[in-house]
This record gives sequence, C-alpha cells and structure tokens, in this order.
Amino acid sequence: MDAQSLDTVLSASLNLIQEVELVSRGYRISSPLPPVTRLDERSHTRRCAQLRRALQRILTLLPASYYRAFEELKPLAVELDLEKYFDIYEISRSTVVELEILKDADQFAIGDDGLKALKMGFHKLHLVRKLFFCSLLALGADGGKLDFARWSAATRIMENLSTETAKASQDVDDLFRAEEGKSDRHSGFALISSNRIV
Repeated sequence: MDAQSLDTVLSASLNLIQEVELVSRGYRISSPLPPVTRLDERSHTRRCAQLRRALQRILTLLPASYYRAFEELKPLAVELDLEKYFDIYEISRSTVVELEILKDADQFAIGDDGLKALKMGFHKLHLVRKLFFCSLLALGADGGKLDFARWSAATRIMENLSTETAKASQDVDDLFRAEEGKSDRHSGFALISSNRIV
C-alpha cells in the first residue's frame, strides 16, 4: 500500500496551500507557519483551487473506502483482539461509533475546500485507516481451513485499497508539482512584495 506516500503528498499539499495563502496576503514564510485557517475561512478568493478540489474529492472518497474495507474485515477478525488493538492504538468506542455514522461517502464528504475542512478530512482519513489496520491485525490465523478464505478476502481488500490509494497519491502529487511550479515562478515577486508590506 502507498499510504505513506499519500500522507506525504497530502501534507505537502496542505502546507503549500497554506504558504501560498500567507504569501498572497503579504506575510513572510516562517517556521512554524502562522495559523492561516481563520484568514482562509473569511477569504472569498482562494488560491490553489484545482489542488483544493482534488484534496476535497480524495479526502471524501478514501475514508469511505477504508471504512468499507474495515466493515468487510471486522466480521473476520477476532473480537477480543480487535478491542485490544483499538486500545493499543488509542481508538475509543465513541470514535468507532462516530465513524459508523459517517460510513457512506456522502457522509464523509467535506463541506468546502477551506484549509480547516481539508485538515479535518485528513484527520478522518487517519482515524479510518487506523480502524482498518486494527481489523487487519486482528485477523485470526490458526492454520485451519478458514484461514484461506479469511486471508484471501484480506488480500483482495488490500489490493483494492492499494490501487485506490496509489492513484489518489499520484493524482495529488501531479497537481502538487504543477501548483508548486506556479508558486516557484511567482515566489520571487511575492517575497519582494511581502518585504514591502511587512
């Protein structure tokens, strides 16, 4: 699975959007970045529109896919082991119930493409992915006849998720690189103008 690559490109994309929004308002880039989510919520003009829409789409579809995978694996998992992994990975019962309510893609939908909503979508993706991985860890393997069916289902589910995750990662990476290229071409002007403003 390419979940780590996806996380890297999602995080970089969110940082790029934040930096572009700050520079466009005359702020200097510093570490850590100033909180731009409040400025972003009030703004009528948002930069990186295509990248934002892609993130919004992916952060709506992927959590729903991971949740469906979790639901498919949950009946195959050893219940006590699943509860143990929930405890180890700090997934509360209320989190599981909350995510059960959101299980459809339209329920996971992100309302807008603001930074705050995108960051919350990223957080939901992490939570749902942890549920899925816990159910995967809790699959039994005792050498019996049921192991083949159980692990065949798990393999099929992982292959589907891997394909979907890799495609999402590639789509976001392509848009990120294009947006980063635009940002680099204009950054000299933006940084000069930010020096005058600040």
